[in-house]
Order: sequence, then C-alpha cells, then structure tokens
Amino acid sequence: MIWRTVDYPDWWVASDEATPVRLETQCSTRTWSLQDEGQQPPHAGDCGKGIVACGSPELDLVAATGQAADAQVQCMRISNAERVLQLERELQLVVSCKPKISETMVDGETVNQDYLRASVVPYTIRVRQAPRNSLSARPPEFDASVCNAN
Repeated sequence: MIWRTVDYPDWWVASDEATPVRLETQCSTRTWSLQDEGQQPPHAGDCGKGIVACGSPELDLVAATGQAADAQVQCMRISNAERVLQLERELQLVVSCKPKISETMVDGETVNQDYLRASVVPYTIRVRQAPRNSLSARPPEFDASVCNAN
C-alpha cells in the first residue's frame, strides 16, 4: 500500500494533501486505488463514505453473493479512518469482493489478476513513513521468481 501526504505546519495557509492509497499485490497485475470522498473524480463510482475502492462489473464479484460488483459496491474499504490524511501506522482493510476471473491470457502468456481474499475480518497492515525523495521512500521490489513457481 502506497500513498503520499503533504503535511504543512499549522501556521501555513495551505491545506494538507494526500494521494489515493494504491494497493498492489505480488504476482498480480491488478492495482486498486482507495480514495476518500474528496479525491474521487466526477465519473467514478459512488460506493459510500470513507476510504474505499468501488467494484467493476467486468472484473469483480461480490464475495457473499457471487453477483457482479458494480460501481456502487465497496470492494475494499479502510475501516479505521474516514480520510487518507487520517491514516497512521496501521490500516484495517476490509475486502468484500473476489475477482471474476483470476487469470487471463495476454499475448500468449497467463496474466494473474487475483487480489487479497475477501474477509469480513479486516486485514491489519502496518505501514511505515518515509521522507520524500529518500532512498527508503520507494516500496520494496516484488520478487517475480515466486510467481513462476508451480
């Protein structure tokens, strides 16, 4: 999970800012963007308040029912904050969808589109803060060799 924030001092006139939270999983090409209300573009789905990612009927199913997840369905939600700027050292991520198809063929190669398993119990994810432009500001590199193991 990656996001960037700009925290201005209290005496500064500018407001703090944050990007959406980007979730990537190892061995998958699927990337999720969890956004709060202030970050959602006008054409985005409206799947509720908080930091959420809406479903896509072409890609996602509601795990509980098996129905296609549309733009009004919360597939992912960070449950311990209402805005990205409120996030701290630990996230509680609720996943309510599953992929419609976990693998597809692209140019003769199998491409994984799977993501975290749906669960009513939130995933607890610990995060670290890194100063901008530091070497530690990059996320760790995924080891692609584990993805090819059978």
